[in-house]
Amino acid sequence: MAVPERFKDFKLPDETAVLEAHLWDHLLEPYPADASKDIRVWVLKGPGPVLILNEKVVEVVEERPKGPKFTKWRFRSKGSATQFCEMMLPCSMVIGLI
Repeated sequence: MAVPERFKDFKLPDETAVLEAHLWDHLLEPYPADASKDIRVWVLKGPGPVLILNEKVVEVVEERPKGPKFTKWRFRSKGSATQFCEMMLPCSMVIGLI
């Protein structure tokens, strides 16, 4: 079956588009643009961090050459933090999801 002309140049959004949109809609701290940069690296290049979910706060533990780096991300609601962690399951380890 021939592919119609208008669909030949159609490209799907990159793997991080949904995650980045979620951050822009629900993340309070840190600034979503900074967090989006981290998301792109974790998803596209790996390895992902360990995420520890605690209510509206997600603690991000990244392994660095000089030792782990800990940051806290604050979301607008518990549901938005949980949803973010569920979306990150394929590329990171998540603690606290039940």
